[in-house]
Amino acid sequence: MSDPVLVAKMWLNSVLQGFSSDGLLSEQVRLSAVYGTSPGDPNRKWSQATPSGTLELTISNKDAHGLVKPGYYKVLLVPCGKDD
Repeated sequence: MSDPVLVAKMWLNSVLQGFSSDGLLSEQVRLSAVYGTSPGDPNRKWSQATPSGTLELTISNKDAHGLVKPGYYKVLLVPCGKDD
């Protein structure tokens, strides 16, 4: 596996239950980039590098439902091939 080209620190905004396009029960998770402006804020350096951003995922695998809990996450962008 390649090394990450970008690491973003995000926090979980919401988890919504619904149905995917094929009618299966799903969860939609939404994460936002962390933000901090005061010198002592631990998220300040992250917000300088990644000042804004959101990530939305629809999870239709029922075994994965409930795994994403409120809190902070590091999202890694790792290059891969089309068939990886």
